[in-house]
Amino acid sequence: MRRLRIPSLEKWVMLGTLVGVVSGLAGTLLTVGIEVIAELFAEYSGIDLIKGEVSEPSLVLPLLVALGGLASGLLTYMFAPEAEGHGTDSVLEAFHWRGAFIRPRVPLVKLAASSALIGLGGSAGKEGPIALIGAGFGSVLADILHLTRNERRLLVLAGVAGGISAVFRAPLGAMLFALEVPYKRDMEVEAILPLGVASIVAYVASVTILGSGRLLWLPEVGLQSSLELVLYAVLGIVAGLVAKVYVRLFYEIRDAFKVLPIPVMLKPALGGLVAGFIGLLLPHTLGQGYPFLERALLGKLALPVIVAAIIGKMLTNAFSIASGGSGGVFAPSLFIGGMLGAAFAQLYTDNPATIASFSVVGMAAFFAAAGKVPFTSIIIVSEITRGYELIVPSVVAVTLSYVVSGQDSIYEKQVNTRADSPYFLRELGERLLRQIKVRDIMTRSVVVVRPDDPLKRVIELTAETHHTGFPVVVDGRVVGMITLSDVLRYRHSELGKVKVKEAMTRSVIAVLPDDSLADALRKMLRYGIGRLPVVENYESMKLIGIITKKDIVRAYETIRSIP
Repeated sequence: MRRLRIPSLEKWVMLGTLVGVVSGLAGTLLTVGIEVIAELFAEYSGIDLIKGEVSEPSLVLPLLVALGGLASGLLTYMFAPEAEGHGTDSVLEAFHWRGAFIRPRVPLVKLAASSALIGLGGSAGKEGPIALIGAGFGSVLADILHLTRNERRLLVLAGVAGGISAVFRAPLGAMLFALEVPYKRDMEVEAILPLGVASIVAYVASVTILGSGRLLWLPEVGLQSSLELVLYAVLGIVAGLVAKVYVRLFYEIRDAFKVLPIPVMLKPALGGLVAGFIGLLLPHTLGQGYPFLERALLGKLALPVIVAAIIGKMLTNAFSIASGGSGGVFAPSLFIGGMLGAAFAQLYTDNPATIASFSVVGMAAFFAAAGKVPFTSIIIVSEITRGYELIVPSVVAVTLSYVVSGQDSIYEKQVNTRADSPYFLRELGERLLRQIKVRDIMTRSVVVVRPDDPLKRVIELTAETHHTGFPVVVDGRVVGMITLSDVLRYRHSELGKVKVKEAMTRSVIAVLPDDSLADALRKMLRYGIGRLPVVENYESMKLIGIITKKDIVRAYETIRSIP
């Protein structure tokens, strides 16, 4: 079959519409499937996860949650092992490492496995499953139409956006999520057209079938005083720190399950059993948790209950999903962040509107830190709660939580930037790297330091140039490399005393001007570095320039933009 040849705008509107319709219907099916199974769960467990009603939890509860884990494990590991876990990482692994190829069976397996696990009380959300389900359809459509690898990648992200838009009824936030989530410090801006179309179409499909009700209801919220921004800033810092704990706990439990000497398909059942026993004590930590979160938003939960819920949700989510179960981490992140904001507010007020406001901002701040999606977090939480009056405090809290949380991310398969994506590097290798020489794109005016300069000189140059690494030069010869990371190992009081030569790397990895970009990039990847000095020859080590990963990316994008 010949590749689709339609003008670009019309083509992406058509493809985005197709993906949006299917992902919207899939999101509806996932929602209904979870609710049907949850009704059976309520009958036997004493906990209605949909309405948030708890009678007397039955002792059979842990077995029911374990049954959900067992069903998830058997379905996943027998038919599509790549569908295990929270789904979004499976999308990112395909996106970065497998040319965005997802087997056609994966969406169906993910739909069934996630419905069983979440419906039977597993502590998880719908975001991860529907992201993989929508992405899977995008991949299948790319196969049918014989699209290029890059077009396949865009359709996969469109599926993610459509699915998220359908289940959360948040089209703008869904589009931003799909743009942001592949990277910790970048966006896939090329995909904005199909993502926008898919998000809108999926939203329309979902609300047409299920209605336009929102996930969470809350009292009137807003910023009471500009002085409150200080408190929101503190909340952002706290959310960032708690997110680090959550992410590390999640992956510690994941690693512990990996080495358990039991069949892999039984591990989600064991994780569900542990989560179920926690649920006997803290029933509001099971399932997606929205009804219980809504009570916190309305100021109806006492502070000790909220604190217990935060800790319990971290544990039940980790045991449900890190054990290999099929579900998402977005709903648990909203739950933890919302509870954290409510607890923070209750330390100084009992005003329901203020508690609700801090809870909403806590959701955005926590998910921004845990998922490395700051713009998404602000917008999607605003759409879910209709809390648009809290945009400003959300920006304050999200900025600080994102910075404080560092590199820790619940999405393990994220890479830092497009320059770090294995797919992108492979594409570069095919189209560009062997054709262009280092001399063609290197920076010739190089900022350098001397061995006897104090480390504070590196800090000053970083502030002036925004570079994070510099060659160390003596009489024009490169004798070492110094990076900001090298400097930050020292205390602030030492920066004026310690010399560059004491902290620099002496084994210099360099390239020659006639080396290809493929040679340069191969060295960067092999040694885990982001820049290379360019020398006249390896005997003299005379510095004539410098080249970075970003230089290579810019060269690629410039050439690709030429008609």
